[in-house]
Amino acid sequence: MASTSIRTTEKKHVIDIATIIGLLVAFTLVIMAIFLGGTPQAFVNIPSVLIVVGGTFGVVIAGTRFRDCIGVSKYLITTFSRQQLIIGEVALQLIELGLAGRQQGLLQMQSALATIQDKPMLVRGISLAIDGASDEEIQEIMTGEALNISELREQSIALLRKAAETSPAMGLIGTLVGLVQMLAQLDDPSSIGPSMAVALLTTFYGVILAHMLFIPFANKLDRNGRDEDIFNRMYILSAASIQRQENPRRLEMLINALLPEREQITYFD
Repeated sequence: MASTSIRTTEKKHVIDIATIIGLLVAFTLVIMAIFLGGTPQAFVNIPSVLIVVGGTFGVVIAGTRFRDCIGVSKYLITTFSRQQLIIGEVALQLIELGLAGRQQGLLQMQSALATIQDKPMLVRGISLAIDGASDEEIQEIMTGEALNISELREQSIALLRKAAETSPAMGLIGTLVGLVQMLAQLDDPSSIGPSMAVALLTTFYGVILAHMLFIPFANKLDRNGRDEDIFNRMYILSAASIQRQENPRRLEMLINALLPEREQITYFD
């Protein structure tokens, strides 16, 4: 029986240039404005940092599980460096896997697993098919795993957005602290400046954290997550199709139904 060649997709991580450039531009412009004003040292205040940074993380941790906070770091890394997968290349690889499964039989698919080691969920789906699981079982197991991945990611996004809500509030608290200190010591003119610095800089720090860090990271995770969900749905469809050993032309149609028009593939003429 003829064997089918299965392409491999290169497993490599790429730096997310858009994220880095965006943050560099935003922070560079703010820093330039501070230095052009001639008083950069006026924007450094340790009490303000303690109130905003410490208060934000304390409130966020208090409202969730500590392990969820640790889990956010895993997803934050992906905003700077993540595995590069091109939808079209992966879709073609899935069609070739379907052809191999139809032509060679499920028991001969073991060798094909070496070509998809960069896709753990797909490996588990194909392995289930080889082990004799039904297509319904494969879809149920893989769908559950995909939902777990999605829920963990959504928890991290929600945590970042909660931090984005909290940091300006902590800035407001710091502003009130500074104003109270200032009003309590109006008879001492030398204390008015430091108290006013705390009052204003905590609001500044809170807004910077929210709108230049937490919100961009949450939006980036959400965008990357939509791509990940598409890949996972493709893997579920493919594993179930391979188990049924159905015509790969149908798999091509099912995959294209998931993809935007510009990403759709044509394998069969």
